[in-house]
Amino acid sequence: MRGLLNRYAGVRFFAVDLLCAGYAAGVAALLLVCHRSVPSWPLHATVHAAFAVVIVEGIRAASRHPGSRALDAARVFYPLALFAYAYIALDAIQPAIAGTYTMSGTLAAADVAIFGVHPTVWVERFYGTALDELCAFFYLSYYVIPLAITVPWYVAGDRRRVLSAAALVALTYTINFALFFALPALGPHHMADLAAAHHGHYQGLVFGPLCRAIQGDGGSIRGGVFPS
Repeated sequence: MRGLLNRYAGVRFFAVDLLCAGYAAGVAALLLVCHRSVPSWPLHATVHAAFAVVIVEGIRAASRHPGSRALDAARVFYPLALFAYAYIALDAIQPAIAGTYTMSGTLAAADVAIFGVHPTVWVERFYGTALDELCAFFYLSYYVIPLAITVPWYVAGDRRRVLSAAALVALTYTINFALFFALPALGPHHMADLAAAHHGHYQGLVFGPLCRAIQGDGGSIRGGVFPS
């Protein structure tokens, strides 16, 4: 333990680092214990554990070589790689805790109780209008906005602001992904009764097709509907 403390003596870890390394290590540990419903768990546990180690060691390396632009850029923007992989992996590992259970029926019933209709069915009346492109544009901007904000800060030399913003984004992803594990829910196109009530998909010229290419017709994460 003392050797480990000495190894990282003088290395400064920010909130984003604790969140990212903690999430990667936490998922790896979770899969070691709860993996009955995840056939590919050895792969995902190994990759998550590797991310945790690489994050910590990469930050140490960057602190030891402050003049390296490549290490500095990797030290600041590594959360992009982690959460890109974590998002893709969720489709396979999300059943780790709940197995085949989902709260889809409960959420669908709550929708009807609140709105009097299934919102995803009701909104189909607006498909084929400019609203398709507008909503798809806003959805896709979700992937671009963090970079559009932080890259200019980084170029201007304001690393601390970038790391602070990254901590907020990492916290959002961590909470969201944790809820995917704890409260799994299927999208309407994956629920047999509700899927039968749907008769089409949103359209569009550019952003609509691009959005569907990224997330598919039923969502990119089968059990990741709530709280998204």
